[in-house]
Amino acid sequence: MNLKSWDDVEIGSKSDLLLGNGFSVNIDRDFSYTKLLSIASEKYTDEEKRMFQKFNTVNFEDILYNYKISAIVSKIYGQLGFKSDLVKSEKKVRSSLIRTVQSIHTPYSDINRLDILDKINKEFKKYKRIFTTNYDLIPYWAIMEDRKKFVDYFWNSGSYFDEFETDISSTKIAIYYLHGGLHIFEDDGDTYKIISKGKALLEKVYSEIENGGMPLFISEGESSYKLSKIKSSDYLMFCLRKLRNSENDVVVFGHSFAETFDQHIIDALKSGKKKVIAISIFPFIDDIEDVTARIKGMLPKHKVVFFDSTTHPLGSSDLTPYIYD
Repeated sequence: MNLKSWDDVEIGSKSDLLLGNGFSVNIDRDFSYTKLLSIASEKYTDEEKRMFQKFNTVNFEDILYNYKISAIVSKIYGQLGFKSDLVKSEKKVRSSLIRTVQSIHTPYSDINRLDILDKINKEFKKYKRIFTTNYDLIPYWAIMEDRKKFVDYFWNSGSYFDEFETDISSTKIAIYYLHGGLHIFEDDGDTYKIISKGKALLEKVYSEIENGGMPLFISEGESSYKLSKIKSSDYLMFCLRKLRNSENDVVVFGHSFAETFDQHIIDALKSGKKKVIAISIFPFIDDIEDVTARIKGMLPKHKVVFFDSTTHPLGSSDLTPYIYD
């Protein structure tokens, strides 16, 4: 299958942008699950390491899902002691994912080199709204390069989100963290963000975690578990509703559309009137035709087009501060 070049994609002049992990991995390969697992597993028990080995995966979502299912089965068969061990390991793996993302996060000094954040900021300005399922700080750092144009709904006292104060000017570009993020925390059910500039933000996040806080960070495996966690948060449900209710065309960049883990995102995109959904595909993956056919089948109502991710400004090699072999 010949993928379109981004320049050949016909889409509305003011479309939405949906970012997935591929966006961050293009900037820093340390955001790949392989790298995250290599670091997080240093503190795992032999049994926890074998979970990844036996299921032949580096995907944390896959393992967290299997822990959930195994715990349910153990309870059914009356193996309550074993269930307790599974629940404990599931929590440990989830916590390790959050802490590892924080510990290996691209330093601000690196990402700020070569005008990378400025380039991302300028690209973001071409869209009506930005949605992201990523946990890292790169989108936030990017909008802070010229924040007058962007809003994130954390403008109340203490940088808290208030679902009753969400009206914005039509000239503003809103960003929605669909799965939370490293800089977003909860306090007795209220959602707030950590505020700081540049590298100090990552240091503040580290301090918050060391003091017992945990970021609002959707790392549940299977999509239904993710959706359950999202429903427990006013902020996350607000973000998901915005994606569901959008009537704009959508550019999807760096998203895998795995039904097991992303069905809630797929269902949100299915909603609304017929639209154009332009989806990036990394041109060097195997079975491109199978992948594109699978994704098209998920979104039958919409006009789905696929483009080569390396031809889009957000997939440019100019956005990484590192040199890879």
